[in-house]
Amino acid sequence: MKAKLKSNNNLLDIEVFAIMDGDKNATIFIYDCEENKIKKELCFKYENNHIRRCVYFLEENCENWIIKDDKIQGYDWFIECICKEEKDYSSIISRCKEMQNSIKIPKWNTIESQDDITNLMLCSMRFHDSYVISMVGNKDLLELKMYINDDCCITLVLQGDVQTNLYEDFGDCGEIYEASIHFENDKIYWINQPYKSINEIMADDYYFSAKKVKWCIESLQETD
Repeated sequence: MKAKLKSNNNLLDIEVFAIMDGDKNATIFIYDCEENKIKKELCFKYENNHIRRCVYFLEENCENWIIKDDKIQGYDWFIECICKEEKDYSSIISRCKEMQNSIKIPKWNTIESQDDITNLMLCSMRFHDSYVISMVGNKDLLELKMYINDDCCITLVLQGDVQTNLYEDFGDCGEIYEASIHFENDKIYWINQPYKSINEIMADDYYFSAKKVKWCIESLQETD
C-alpha cells in the first residue's frame, strides 16, 4: 500500500506492507533501506502533549491486501510470514526491499472515479479540522491550499467552471468536521459537510465545484 511518511520536514514515498490496528497507536510495517530490515513505525506520535500524524495513506485498496482477525491487515504473503510463531523475515526481506526501492509515487493525483475520491478522503482524514491557507486563480483555474495536519497541506487544482464560497482561513475556527466529495452534473463537488447531493447544501454551508480536480500532499516547509 502506497503512503507518505513524514520525516523531519520531508514526506517520503513508502510501501506499507501491513498495518496493525490500535486507533492512535496504529503501527505500520515498512522496509528500512539504510538498515536493510523490516521495521515498525507509529502512524501517530505524541510529542509535547500533541498528537502528530506521521503517515498519510494514498490508497485504500491494493492487490493481495487482506484483513486478518480485525487486528492486522496487509499483503497476504507478508501477514503469513509475521503471524508465524517463529518469525523469519529473511524469507520476505528481498521482496520488501525490491518493492520499496522501485516505488515512485506521482506527485499529482487526478479525481476521475469513486476510488480516487476515497483515496483523497483517506489521505486527508476527510479534511477534519483542516482550513484554507490560500486561494489563487479564477473561475477557469484555481489553486487551493488546505492545511490538514502537522505542517502538511493538500493542494487542489480546480479547472473549468470553478465555483466556490470558500475564503482564506476558512476552517480555522473548526468549521470542517467531516467533508464530502461527490460527482454530480458532470462536476466534482467538495462540501464541508457529509452530504451526498448539491440539493442538500444549506445557505451556511461551504463548497467548491469544478469540471476537473487534481491534488497532491506537500510538506509546508518544502513549499516555502
